[in-house]
Amino acid sequence: MHTDAQSKMRTVLVVDDEPSICLLASEVLSELNLRVLTAHDGYEALHVLQHDGQPIALVLLDYSLPGMDCETLIQELQKINRQIKVIVSSGAPGKLFDDPDSMGIDAMIPKPYSMRQLADLVLSLVERYPSATGTND
Repeated sequence: MHTDAQSKMRTVLVVDDEPSICLLASEVLSELNLRVLTAHDGYEALHVLQHDGQPIALVLLDYSLPGMDCETLIQELQKINRQIKVIVSSGAPGKLFDDPDSMGIDAMIPKPYSMRQLADLVLSLVERYPSATGTND
């Protein structure tokens, strides 16, 4: 069962196959009073999204993940939650999209990024997400 404080926190899912990035992002975002979950590939991300029990406001998604390409994962995430915000990160120049809006991408952040850049971007998007006590519709 979730406490009142937990139910008011926004939840962010960090999806990256590099454990160090998941750890650093989790630490920074937790300090911003965000509830942070992690996954290391697209299939794990979908499992977390479907089984966590709290609406996930935002996904920070590495462009290059094993097992499922970024575009497919974004489509699957949005089938589950149309309001979810998506940030795509990439360390490879040119691996960013020509028309991110049409793909359901709310923002892109090139790697390496500073933790301050990440925090500012995540907060700007999470503030636009409906209350965590609302529905996933």
